[in-house]
Amino acid sequence: MRKILSNTWALYLVSLAVLTGNYYCSLIIGEPGWFQRSGSIVVLLGVTITARRIIRLGKDHLNEDWNFPDDSPEGKRVLLDERSAYIIGPAVSVLGTIVWGYGDLFF
Repeated sequence: MRKILSNTWALYLVSLAVLTGNYYCSLIIGEPGWFQRSGSIVVLLGVTITARRIIRLGKDHLNEDWNFPDDSPEGKRVLLDERSAYIIGPAVSVLGTIVWGYGDLFF
């Protein structure tokens, strides 16, 4: 479970699939509320992406120095942790919040 929840790109693709699927469902049914409700799921996925470092390393590693300046595999993971925490996760959360609050106005 930890591997799935720490996979940034999989969670990003799931959030896009949730938005797209609910958008088409809303078009077919004619009820914009379903697209709007998908925003809450996307916000949760964005928060999960933001918490990637904690999920991946666990609570026992919270106080360790995580700076790996080299090109080792762990150094690359740390860079993805930082990108997930500061760019991708918040962006997905903002997108989900906008859809959650104003999704019905897109119709």
